Amino acid sequence: MVKAGYHEYVAENVYVPGGPGANTVSMSANLQKSETLAGLVVDSTPEGASVYVDDVYYGTTHYGGLQIADLSSGLHTIRLEMDGYKPYTVTDYNTPSGYATYLTNVRLIPVATATSTPVATGSTTTAAITLDSTPSGATVSLNNEFRGYTPLTIPGLVPGSYNVLVSRDGYMAWQTTLTVAAGDVVTQTAVLNPAPTAPAAPTKAAAGIVPVFAGVLIAAGCLIAFRH
Repeated sequence: MVKAGYHEYVAENVYVPGGPGANTVSMSANLQKSETLAGLVVDSTPEGASVYVDDVYYGTTHYGGLQIADLSSGLHTIRLEMDGYKPYTVTDYNTPSGYATYLTNVRLIPVATATSTPVATGSTTTAAITLDSTPSGATVSLNNEFRGYTPLTIPGLVPGSYNVLVSRDGYMAWQTTLTVAAGDVVTQTAVLNPAPTAPAAPTKAAAGIVPVFAGVLIAAGCLIAFRH
């Protein structure tokens, strides 16, 4: 007698009264489980991942782990899948006969919701200019177009020449022309000099000194002429 997952049962020396085929004899066989089966416990973070062993679905992970008790011993491919996460696959996972193995602490990696487009800095078809200033925080204009504040990198530029203007309140404007080729990343630092301060206007008191002094001289001259 043979059944999958159990040891073969063989009955010897069975006595049949009257000879073979003459009577029917009832028998009961106590089959013993084969030790070739293996067990597996799987859990994951987060829980709720679908578990496949050799592409056969066995259930989802949960607290305490998903228990699989009827695996054949040997090497298996185990796969975990969950919406919003990358599939997790392990190949040649050995499940020894008569034992339960544990595939635990499987951490699923989220799938990125969007792929960022790389900037063109340093590409082979465009160029970039990186600008800084002393002091920083100055406005930057490229060909009379405002681009931002220092420190600043301007990518995606068509190769050619650009008029660069860096300015900040209280400082003299800094200006230059930069030429860039395809694939270039040109770096430039503008040193801003403080703007000259205008001379202070004379006060009222100081402004009145000249007319008063002139009047004194005129009066003294008249007195001397009268005496002569």
